[in-house]
Amino acid sequence: MKAVLFFLLASLLTTDATPPQRCNFPPTWTMGADVENYAIDLYATIEVSYDAPNKRFATSGKYKIGKMEERNITTISEKDKYYIIFPTTKKCLVLASEPFETWGVPLNANYAYNYAYGMGTSALRINQWEATMTRFNHSITWGLDATSADCVPVIEDVRLAPEYGMTMSNVFYYDAKPSVVADVFTPAEYCAHVATHSRNDFEVMSLEKELSFSYAMKLI
Repeated sequence: MKAVLFFLLASLLTTDATPPQRCNFPPTWTMGADVENYAIDLYATIEVSYDAPNKRFATSGKYKIGKMEERNITTISEKDKYYIIFPTTKKCLVLASEPFETWGVPLNANYAYNYAYGMGTSALRINQWEATMTRFNHSITWGLDATSADCVPVIEDVRLAPEYGMTMSNVFYYDAKPSVVADVFTPAEYCAHVATHSRNDFEVMSLEKELSFSYAMKLI
């Protein structure tokens, strides 16, 4: 019995003798995502659209921060602008966009292990990657679980160093579609004449874009 259990566990969690190559996410896709950011008490259910060939991405969905009321928020990053749009109040913030970076496993990430999601022939093989970096004067660990075959993201998380024992945020992806709808990258008309601000004006931090939502929601 113990031998059978050991075999089952080994089939679910393995460390390959030859680690897989780092990979980029598929060039074009749309996925649902549940976001939990414990650092600022943010919870969101959004749709993410990613279009690497045209160097753009967009998100849209419901965000809840602390005791503040739930808000519908759309973000669009295209060309040289990053839009944070509040459809309900028809207000818009426009920030100078950072240079587009292809999404995927970063060069400083290390392969951790491979596991199966599901059972039998329909199970997905997942690779887990980890990278350590310094943000906000703390050492953090960024983690990514992505499918072995196509590098489709499944889970992303950011954790403080082990001595703090704290997970800062999680993103759970689901319902992948290998296409995007072009309209999601078109800002609302009421954004057309809004002045573009530098990111420093709003203390937008590249690690956690959710922080910009928090600040923006307090402004509106």
